[in-house]
Amino acid sequence: DEFGAPCINAENVILFLTDGSPTEGTLTAESTINSINEQRGNLPLKIFTYGLGSNLETNYTFLR
Repeated sequence: DEFGAPCINAENVILFLTDGSPTEGTLTAESTINSINEQRGNLPLKIFTYGLGSNLETNYTFLR
């Protein structure tokens, strides 16, 4: 709200932008999700995935 009070019913989300080609860090969808869960302590989370670019690789697990 305008006074900076916490939102009681807020949801945690990640907007995951990718060209579909994992090149650094965790390279699979499963290992990426495991890494996020480790850092967040398995708190509820929604992940929205977006594929970008003219060379988009649609076989990447996150984009299926």
